[in-house]
Amino acid sequence: MADTHPKPLTRQLTLILYGVLLASFCLWQILLADGPKYFLWVVQMVPLLIFLPGLLRDNPRVYIGLCFVLLLYFIKAVEGLFSPARDWLDYALLALTVTLFIVSMMASRHLQRSSKPALADSPPSP
Repeated sequence: MADTHPKPLTRQLTLILYGVLLASFCLWQILLADGPKYFLWVVQMVPLLIFLPGLLRDNPRVYIGLCFVLLLYFIKAVEGLFSPARDWLDYALLALTVTLFIVSMMASRHLQRSSKPALADSPPSP
């Protein structure tokens, strides 16, 4: 049976911004003067990549979990902005994390609301 509910724009924006955030971490590692630090790259990427399967399945709880993890990246961005050695990537990280947080929270809300009628139509469990 085909999906009759259109995918919300916030879901598409979440996936786009999620990809941009992952790409920015890769770009940051490539642009390091000392060369890429692979351990740091893995530490940055793995917490975000854990959520990829759930985001692709449109699980609203995964979107909420992503928001909690994004708070850690927000803290890192603010810390980088208050550092004397701040870079343009710190500004980009702050903008990406705030925007992704808002969009993914809205996507979670839209997905939860779109799944409520489907749950109301199902028969009660014994």
